Amino acid sequence: HDEPTPDEMMDAIMAFYEDAVADGTIYGLGNGNAPAAHLRIFLGMLDAADDLIVAGDYGAACDQLDLADGKSDGLSSPPDFIGGPGVSALNTMLGIVMVALGCN
Repeated sequence: HDEPTPDEMMDAIMAFYEDAVADGTIYGLGNGNAPAAHLRIFLGMLDAADDLIVAGDYGAACDQLDLADGKSDGLSSPPDFIGGPGVSALNTMLGIVMVALGCN
């Protein structure tokens, strides 16, 4: 098989995210308990998108991926949940999945 499926892409993204969090190249942003919460919430967005892709609900998956992108794009609004040198690679992978799903 040539191209990975969107579900396979999401599995790779989630593995990349968990590895990057573990090695510190992606970290949560905010004060107090917020960084750890933001890391969990962001993973939840990825997980929800993956579940929606598996269910065939690409429109809702696009919405979840768009939310995740908005929380990691470096723009001030909405405030980012995650930062670090691994975020640009993560965002590139999210964009590829969004194109594969036909998100606009």
